[in-house]
Amino acid sequence: MMERHGRAKELLDRDCRNVARYFKRLGVETSPEEVRERILADRDDELEEEDGDAEKA
Repeated sequence: MMERHGRAKELLDRDCRNVARYFKRLGVETSPEEVRERILADRDDELEEEDGDAEKA
């Protein structure tokens, strides 16, 4: 989803709650906050990689 979407934060928060609930049912201890942090950290890592690739070109 594009970050510029008007409801992006709301939808991300909803999805993180759903993902955390799913994994808790499987016995994995997690929280919506942990899921959100992981998603945003992964996104930041990808953005850094893209910036590095652009500088090499």
